[in-house]
Amino acid sequence: MLSAAAPAAQSRPDFSGTWDINAPQSQNLRDDELEGTTLVIRQTDREMVIERTVAGKTRVIRYTFDGQESLSKNGSMEIRATTQWDGDRLGARGSQKTMLGFIPITVSFTETRWLSADGDTMTVESTFRSGDAKRKAVFNRRKPTKQ
Repeated sequence: MLSAAAPAAQSRPDFSGTWDINAPQSQNLRDDELEGTTLVIRQTDREMVIERTVAGKTRVIRYTFDGQESLSKNGSMEIRATTQWDGDRLGARGSQKTMLGFIPITVSFTETRWLSADGDTMTVESTFRSGDAKRKAVFNRRKPTKQ
């Protein structure tokens, strides 16, 4: 019998840190995303909070690791998602609701993120709607500045 819960002793990657987009390695991103996307991630055993800044605008996305749906609100945008670990990869599945003028738009998505062996590169593969829009965002971990 398989259990949905991971063994307590199993370690998970820690995505915490500041991450900058690696435009040449990324695919199918908008121009403003390629010109400069920064993620600041804080991760605990219970959740991951992502501050995503693109073109000077920051939105916050919160994923919980308890199997329950998380809700993130940023102005008129709402993101609902559940997460699941698959080994050292974190998957998320949910929907993003926003307004296009006066028209509400809801788009479903799946997302998988993982770290390179050295922990300095994070890859995030996303699929939107019914598989017709696939994206790959590659980020480099920002090194702390020495003082």
